[in-house]
Amino acid sequence: MKLPQRCSALLVAAIPFGALLCGCRDEPIEIEAVLVLQTPMAELDEGQLAQLEHARGAKDLLFTQLFSALSSAMVEGGPEAAITVCKERAPQLAREVSEKTGVEVGRTSWKLRSGANEPPSWLAASLESKPEEPVILVGSDGSLMATEPIRTADVCVKCHGPAEMLAEGVAERLAELYPDDRATGFAPGSLRGWFWMKVPGAEM
Repeated sequence: MKLPQRCSALLVAAIPFGALLCGCRDEPIEIEAVLVLQTPMAELDEGQLAQLEHARGAKDLLFTQLFSALSSAMVEGGPEAAITVCKERAPQLAREVSEKTGVEVGRTSWKLRSGANEPPSWLAASLESKPEEPVILVGSDGSLMATEPIRTADVCVKCHGPAEMLAEGVAERLAELYPDDRATGFAPGSLRGWFWMKVPGAEM
């Protein structure tokens, strides 16, 4: 696969799932394994657009299943029950969607509730600027990686809002389950994090 030769792009030289942020250069630098290049959607070829659609389909499936589980928990047990869903059910759903679709998928943020949601190393540099729009990364091995922003819905502030907006009992439950929690202080409509997806190349 030939990557675009654009000096304006963000270049990441990835050592399978490890990444280095490189400076702006005329040629991508390969370090042992896979070159990853941040690429505008307008420069994707037909196959890459199909990969992106597949990636977004996996993300939509995870979102739908997670939203359903959280909604049910909120109705049955309130915000405290929803926190338990996020801790126990959300990772299971991500694994199930990945197995079903062949797309690695997850969630991450700069203010994490769980350390298990740290961004993949190939993605970390692209998130440093807290992008408000989707990010697309193309790998020299034919892989395609992407993010989709997660916005804070009104109901989310019951568990992720400023201290005065948290639902009763939530602060105590968070302290119990997530002693290192940083995922509060978000206002409705604000960027809270990202879904991330990785579609393999030749295996597709």
